[in-house]
Amino acid sequence: MTQIIQANSKHAVQAGQIFDLYRQFYQCGTDLELAISYITERIKHAESTIFVAVYNDTAVGFVQMHPTFCSVQAVKLYLPVDPTSSGGAHHF
Repeated sequence: MTQIIQANSKHAVQAGQIFDLYRQFYQCGTDLELAISYITERIKHAESTIFVAVYNDTAVGFVQMHPTFCSVQAVKLYLPVDPTSSGGAHHF
């Protein structure tokens, strides 16, 4: 059964591997070190919230939520970006 969990530092490598596939989808060259570093920094500095889809103890997808604000409603919002699966598909 697939579970959706909020990523923490222990998920950074697996999420980074999937993020590398996301970047490849958009014609970027593979750079696993960059992808893992990017995800690690977002988690470490709480700059975004990342949810990971986990199946049999393996991350198979993720979505990153960037904070933003609505001044009209005076609320904080989260913008979902980068939904990716380990199969390299853009949406899961």
